[in-house]
Amino acid sequence: MTESEIDLRRYWSAVAARWWLPVVGLLAGLALAYALSLGGADVWRGQALVYLGQPVTPSGAQVQSLSTNPATAREVATAARVQRGVERRAGMRRGALDGRVAVAAVEGNVSRLGQNPLVRVRVEGDSRRVARAATLLAREVVEKVSGYADAKISILETGVESLRNDLEEARGRSSGADVLLWRAELTDQLLDAEQTLALAQHVERARVVEEAVARKVTAQSRRNRLIVGAFLGLM
Repeated sequence: MTESEIDLRRYWSAVAARWWLPVVGLLAGLALAYALSLGGADVWRGQALVYLGQPVTPSGAQVQSLSTNPATAREVATAARVQRGVERRAGMRRGALDGRVAVAAVEGNVSRLGQNPLVRVRVEGDSRRVARAATLLAREVVEKVSGYADAKISILETGVESLRNDLEEARGRSSGADVLLWRAELTDQLLDAEQTLALAQHVERARVVEEAVARKVTAQSRRNRLIVGAFLGLM
């Protein structure tokens, strides 16, 4: 009989003589792990998807502005004044967002090609209110970076309304060569203005693409804690 076989038999005899010790250790480990799992707070996460917008000049050239820099979104969402306002509106305690907000560009953006990135505004906390907070922060970002686009949209809306009124007036006049030419010119101008307005509203202006939904992201599950506790108890 080898020395290892003798040691194994001796160990097994000791365990058999004191079988209740491993059982007690196992139960103690399970009880401790279960108690810790009950005391662990759930972590909730909410993520809102934001398109920062791509402003252009009347000739179509890209404009470098607040909306073309992803760092702007991060600075806005993490500003103390903005967070205090969002906490009040979301029904969260003061300071609940401190250190719980992150903003990052979505993978796939190619800066050298002039692609304006999508960004995710993420909030973590101990309640489902994180979803409301993330959406409100995303809206704050949109408002702050859309100044140029909003001014342009306002001007274009005024121009479109004026062209529509002129076209309505032209249609009410008797037919003639000059009137027909005027109608055609106004129709072309109105079509161009409406297309430019649509571009400003849907491409140049920032917007919240996807509002946040609260999801539980607790790092450790109760099952994993029980398994670890049982193993340590046996040891």
